[in-house]
Amino acid sequence: MDENLNPISGGVVKTDYSVSNTTAKDGYFKLSRRSNTYDYLIFFKKGYKIDTTRTVWVQSGESLGYSFLNERIDTIQLRKLNKK
Repeated sequence: MDENLNPISGGVVKTDYSVSNTTAKDGYFKLSRRSNTYDYLIFFKKGYKIDTTRTVWVQSGESLGYSFLNERIDTIQLRKLNKK
């Protein structure tokens, strides 16, 4: 989504394993899994700042957290680049 919470279509979502796909008109995407987990997802589209997020993380060394895995619906916002 963009800063105004509008879906971004045609954005690229890439994994650290070079698997990639583009976002649909509604901003959703789906990636085929080639391994048990992805460490990072990288989001980019021309005119926006690139953003990266972890898909598996540990909180306080006690519990695992997951984002964008197992058909979980999560959201990331991309900010437009400031043009000077």
